[in-house]
Amino acid sequence: MPCGKALYSYEGKEPGDLKFSKGDIIILRRKVDENWFHGELNGSHGFLPASYIQCIRPLSQTPPQGKALYDFEVKDKDQDKDCLTFTKVRTPMIDHYVNPG
Repeated sequence: MPCGKALYSYEGKEPGDLKFSKGDIIILRRKVDENWFHGELNGSHGFLPASYIQCIRPLSQTPPQGKALYDFEVKDKDQDKDCLTFTKVRTPMIDHYVNPG
């Protein structure tokens, strides 16, 4: 499981920050950006500065993936230039099985 050891104590500056003490082992859930992680400690979740921890087990380098539940098409390409068009993943339906043997 990805985790890091706290190099310093952190009281948090914003709601949603994770409070921890120097030496705590924090479970790393995801990297928000170069400066922040989202982690867990004793059942509490929140954001923590990356510079406050030493990674013991780094996060996986696998990019996040998802499955489209619905079709989505961009109508106005100028206004929605940052949006992606995607199609719902269709799973083939098997209505019977033929035994090849």
